[in-house]
Parts: sequence; structure tokens; C-alpha cells
Amino acid sequence: MKTKSCVCFGLNPAYQCTLKFKHFQFGEVNRAEEAINFVGGKGQNYTVACEQLKKSDNVTLVQFTGGSTGEYIKNFFDSQNIQHISIETSGKTRNCTTLLDKNTGVMTELIEPSAEITSEEKQAFETAVLDMFNDPQNNIELISLCGSLPKGLDGSTYEFIVKNSPEKTFVFLDIAKNIDCMKTGKVDALKINFEEAYGLCPKDLIQDKKDIHSIGKILMSLYPVKVVAITDGPNKAYMFARQERNITASYKTYQYTIPNIINYLEEDNTKSDNINLRINPLGAGDTCSAVFTMKYIELKDFVQAYRYGLAAASASCLFTNSTAHFQLDKMEAIYQAIIVEEL
Repeated sequence: MKTKSCVCFGLNPAYQCTLKFKHFQFGEVNRAEEAINFVGGKGQNYTVACEQLKKSDNVTLVQFTGGSTGEYIKNFFDSQNIQHISIETSGKTRNCTTLLDKNTGVMTELIEPSAEITSEEKQAFETAVLDMFNDPQNNIELISLCGSLPKGLDGSTYEFIVKNSPEKTFVFLDIAKNIDCMKTGKVDALKINFEEAYGLCPKDLIQDKKDIHSIGKILMSLYPVKVVAITDGPNKAYMFARQERNITASYKTYQYTIPNIINYLEEDNTKSDNINLRINPLGAGDTCSAVFTMKYIELKDFVQAYRYGLAAASASCLFTNSTAHFQLDKMEAIYQAIIVEEL
């Protein structure tokens, strides 16, 4: 099965609907002023961000889709000329609904449970994976595993992908659960947020949940990966990096100070009374993952690739009606302003 050089596994997609209200009141009838429909899911956002980086020709998205919501997602990627391998499911793809109160800027997420993947659907998926990985036409440089798994799948699915991945392929994770694949010795990088990183640490090994150095030290000692990258919204981000997949190898710690993205708003948007309506953080982490990995494949430099990922994530927050969209010139400007320090 012919694929591009980057294969993104986004196995839990969603049909995303954002409803904007003048003022949302719980327990009342609320009529939205605006509705925005789009594709959702971490792997799907990752793929959209690759398209924004002008790298869509390099990406194949692998996903499960079913029902009318699944058709919407497939049609979207077809319209963008993005290759996808969509395993059909008997159950429909889940809905995710975001409720935005325009008065306060508060967002509420409503997420449907995923339809359960049957044993036949799982088998079809595993066959497709082996066909991709074993096809001599393919030159897969990057495999990215993004997000949660639908019902019917567990950590063994990610372990199956990683264990069968082609040799010398860069394997990247943006997941915080079902991470047994991290112990295979074939994962290169993990990117998660601060809370997720703390959640992966055995609690008897850490005294202060805010101690980023202890968190990094624990994760680098537990898992044979080259890189652990940790984000914390607009706050400082960190990277722990070494040259090999070996828990005994020494590593370096880098701190990234991100500029205030309000300074990069268009002039018209700076006049809004509510700062929360000018910033949209949905999909920013997925954007970071996409640009980080694509830039690493291009530059072979973890430190600068992550800097680009953080810059793109920040730039994506300036798009209030789209997810994982950003302007390249904004990304470049923020990239220049990010301060990187080796600690």
C-alpha cells in the first residue's frame, strides 16, 4: 500500500462543531449566534497543520471513520488532496461540540464516546498497517501516533504499530495513555503537556508536581527515548534531549520562553474588549507536534525543530474560527522571538 514519507495515526477522529453564544446559561435554552463545523481529533489536527506548513504532500493520515460524520471527514481530506487511509467502521464517528460564551470567553467541551471498533475492523486495520510498512515502494521517514484510542482498542494497538515500524523510521508520540509502546526501544520522541507529563510519573518518585526537572529526569530514566518535550500553554516549555534511545545516556535540558501572542494580533483584533475571544488555543498542541516533527525531518535538529513547533502553536491561537491553522510569517516572527536556554 503506497504511502507518503510521513504516516500519521489519528485513530480517534471527530466531527467538530463549535457553537458561539452571546451568553451561555446552564439549564436554559441557549441559541447560538454562530456555528462552525470542522474536522477534529489530534491526528486530524496534526495533518491540517502539516498542510498549513505546505507539507501535505508528505503526509498519509490513517484513521477509522463511519457514518455521515465519517464521510464528512473523508470528504474534507479529499478536498484538500491529502492522502488518507480510512478504515470503515459500522459505528459512526463521534461528535465533539465546543460551547463558547462570547461574554466571558469560557469554553465548554462536550465529547461523545467513540463507537466501538469490532475485531474485524481491528484486523482490517492491522492488515493495512503491515501492507504499508512492508511495501518496498514506501520510504517512511516518520511515524506519528496522535491522541486517544477508540473503544475496542488498547495500548497493544500502538505497540503493534511501533514494533512493526520500519527500521530507521523516526517514531513520535503525542499521547498520554496506553504508552506501553514507549518500552519497546523504538520510540524516539514524546510530546505532551505539563499535566500529562506529571501523570506519567510514579507518584512515589516525585515530591513536587511543579518541579519540571524532576519530571524530566523521571521520564528520561523510565523510557528509552531520545526526546521528551513538555508544553504548558503560554508558559515556558521544556525539552529533555539525548542522542540515543538509552535510559542510561546523558541528556540536556532546554527551556523555551514564549512571547505574548497578543503582540502578534492583527490591529483590528486588538480592539476587542474580551481578550479570550481573540485567542483560540484549540489544536495548538497538535499544531506544535506537526511542525516539530516536520521540521525535525527537515533540519535534524531537535532544539530548533521544537522552537518552530512552539512558534506555530502560538500562531495557530490567532485563528479564532479555525483549528490548527496559522500564517507562516507569524510563525517565523514568533520563532525569532522565542528564547531558548540550555539549563
